[in-house]
Amino acid sequence: MPTLPYDVLEHILTREWLSRSTVCSLCLVSHEFYALAGQQLYHTVHFSSRELQKSQLFFQAITADWILARNVVSLHIDTDLARISQQPHMRLLIDALPGLQMLRHLYCKSVAQCIVYDARIISYIAALPRLESIHIWSLYSPAADERLLDRLPAMKIIRIDSTSRSNFYLGGSRSLERLLSRSKDTLVKLDLSGTDLSVLDTFFDDTQYSWPKVEDLTASIMTTRTPARAFPNVRRLSLPGYRGISGNALVDPTVFPHLHQLGVSDGAWDNVSGKRDVRHLLVELAGRSFLLYLTLFNGGEVSICTGRVFLPL
Repeated sequence: MPTLPYDVLEHILTREWLSRSTVCSLCLVSHEFYALAGQQLYHTVHFSSRELQKSQLFFQAITADWILARNVVSLHIDTDLARISQQPHMRLLIDALPGLQMLRHLYCKSVAQCIVYDARIISYIAALPRLESIHIWSLYSPAADERLLDRLPAMKIIRIDSTSRSNFYLGGSRSLERLLSRSKDTLVKLDLSGTDLSVLDTFFDDTQYSWPKVEDLTASIMTTRTPARAFPNVRRLSLPGYRGISGNALVDPTVFPHLHQLGVSDGAWDNVSGKRDVRHLLVELAGRSFLLYLTLFNGGEVSICTGRVFLPL
């Protein structure tokens, strides 16, 4: 049967825009299609909180076939493994990690529980040679998170989600500070959702470091201007917390001078004079007038978020 040249097939079958169901169907066409499309199928793996059984089958497959495991570049596990009944699933995850030699991004919602269950997972994660992005959901065991952060190499992307039940990072974290120090020449994105970035002010002042490659910065609150010195080249800033930063600071052109995109919640920015050239402004309204923001920023694209609805102006 006539077939397309290998290079053409590879170009078609490895496109990121192919849906997961399409890739699965292509894998069933022939061995040749499977060899090409299978790489895409395992490239980015995301399991939701309701896909516990699927994640179990996945870990069994990549543990049995390390060639498959080497196709995994991004792994996102949103499944809660906190219950004792889920310990077999934790074991499958831990056993599969050493084979993920090409993994670049890791998020496991239950990584702290896995550490408590078997501390070897820390060594397995730290030994991943290409890991450059880590996402930690800080809720169950901050001490376990600290142990992991201390073993990680320099990262390009660090994301730590704190919640109302876990104020660990609200009080600062020596392990996080040490990881930031190791990552001062590599970090491009820092996301500390649920955290007041100002808790790191003393660390920023003591080290006198700057992170010149960081262009994307997220923190719930930033009550001082110190982070602007530490991250001088930020282009995208997100401050979802109420009163994330004063309007007077934001219109100061020396505060994040390269700012291009800003996301804020609707805070109290009264009596602010001056403008700032932000090309894209995203505001989550909570009842106050949007006119306050129109007086703050010049031109560009503006979006309003009310709940989960985005309304472009």
